Amino acid sequence: MPKKLDPKVAEAVMLKGGWRPLEPYKSALKPWKSECMKCGLIATPTFANVQNGSGCTICKNNEKLKPTKYSEESAIQIMLNAGMQPLEPYKNSKDPWKSKCLICLKITSPMLGNIIQGHKGCGFCDGHKVDPEDAVKKMKEAGLEPLEPYKNSDGPWKCKCLKCGEVVKPAYASIRSGQGGCVSCGREATAKSHRYTHEMTMDTMKQADLEPLEEYIGSGSPWKCRCLKCDRVVFPSFSNVSNGHKGCAFCSGNAVHPEDAVKIMLESGYEPLEPYPAHNKTKWKSRHIQCGTIVFPYYNTIQNRKSGCSVCAVHGLKLENPAYLYIMVHDEFYSIKVGISNNNAKPNRIKSHASDGWKLFKQINLPNGAIATDVEAKTFNWIRRELGLGVHLTKKMMKHHGYSETVDANEISVLEIEKYVNGLIKGLQS
Repeated sequence: MPKKLDPKVAEAVMLKGGWRPLEPYKSALKPWKSECMKCGLIATPTFANVQNGSGCTICKNNEKLKPTKYSEESAIQIMLNAGMQPLEPYKNSKDPWKSKCLICLKITSPMLGNIIQGHKGCGFCDGHKVDPEDAVKKMKEAGLEPLEPYKNSDGPWKCKCLKCGEVVKPAYASIRSGQGGCVSCGREATAKSHRYTHEMTMDTMKQADLEPLEEYIGSGSPWKCRCLKCDRVVFPSFSNVSNGHKGCAFCSGNAVHPEDAVKIMLESGYEPLEPYPAHNKTKWKSRHIQCGTIVFPYYNTIQNRKSGCSVCAVHGLKLENPAYLYIMVHDEFYSIKVGISNNNAKPNRIKSHASDGWKLFKQINLPNGAIATDVEAKTFNWIRRELGLGVHLTKKMMKHHGYSETVDANEISVLEIEKYVNGLIKGLQS
């Protein structure tokens, strides 16, 4: 058990710390009513706190608020270092001190305390104060003649534009920050900066593979041009072309020309039965060349190499995975079948048809399902449209589907089909 402190020793410590005890000592951690020997404050500090250096909070705060005293010599030197020349004797750090700025030579009255804290000494150089004569000079430099005395930097200041003569009311702060004072002259300057010479516009359009067919009338207006790539007439604006946009909507894919749309449909195995509907996500009545079914695919679907015929669609075909095209024959039906599938497809299409009596004549491996789809569509386009050969078998005769992919072996040979397919693949590789 710790030994109890001698009350006389405790009282001596308190007196040394600036406290006069007003009651007997109890313990080191209990409040001890005492009087501050400096300011007379009655408080209850603990002996432990006083022993550790704690003092009177009133005296401590008064010490903080007590201003630092500077000699006149040191105060003048601080002002000179800040670019200010005092014009009257030093009083204290909190009173305005009349001085002359050594930069702009104007008279102002900063406080030494503010300068010590890092503030600028001259309000004119700092921008917080404005000399009316300087304000008038600044306005004239900006092409404005003041028609009334200067009031303040943020309010409207009635002036006359020395360029166009119009009466305007800009704020001095706006002019000082570099803004224009006359709206009309500003608009004219902006319009002038946006004007282009004939050589500039022609060169820009030529770089975008466009040949203008009429005179330039404005950067935002449609400009009749001929695309030097596809030879079609388009109407881009010079503004869009100069900002990096494609000039030809057809070449960029943003628009579809009806002739191109029909060509894509035929190459994909679909014969349009009505004009292009003018939108790639509108149903387009067509005949699927492979099976003769009337379908209504979206042009966007066919363009993305997807099937538009539910009868002939190869379900589960992945366009990005390796694939193959196969040619099979059926001796009993005397029929030929052409189809496509992915290499890792389950069930295996060739084995499924083989279980129904079909024999594999040729399997031609292709890089991916997209190319396989393209080759198959072109092959049936040749068989159905060019050769005029129809579907040979019925749906009931094909247990594992694919009846629309059959052709009569009496009308064409597997060798002819193989030769045509190899020619297509060779054309794709060249």
